[in-house]
Amino acid sequence: MLKPAHSRDGSTPLPVTQIVVLMVVRLAEPISYTVIFPFINQMVEELQVTDNPDRVGFYSGLVESVFAFVQFFTVYHWAQLSDRIGRKPVLLLGLTGVTISGSLFGLSSSFWMMILFRSLSGALNGNVAVVKAAIGDITDETNSTEAFAMYGLTWTVGSMIG
Repeated sequence: MLKPAHSRDGSTPLPVTQIVVLMVVRLAEPISYTVIFPFINQMVEELQVTDNPDRVGFYSGLVESVFAFVQFFTVYHWAQLSDRIGRKPVLLLGLTGVTISGSLFGLSSSFWMMILFRSLSGALNGNVAVVKAAIGDITDETNSTEAFAMYGLTWTVGSMIG
């Protein structure tokens, strides 16, 4: 999977340490996206979002999907910001934002608080594009295929953890 530092086939050695760090950062998105799936229905019920038990799934779905919906509109801006100020500050800001908004989500006492903090989590998690850009920065045409394959695999691993 990861090539050693002394590659014999003429390809540039994969920067293993940097790739591992980027994949750990990448794990934050699928974990924060899927971590609520086991308990969101109960949370919606306990916060009495609706009197109709048949509507719990609808409201749970809104809370679950607002993360990706908001992220769709903000991820490009995070990538642009990382081009201006650098990848590391944006990655750290994204990780901090997801950690804080995820924690605040757990303290939500109303449906609108859940929507707000889940939206905030999606808005602050622009790392999906920034990690991809960072991989492009540290690889070349001889080793980028392996790095981007790991990038895709990280979503699956993070979803299993979350």
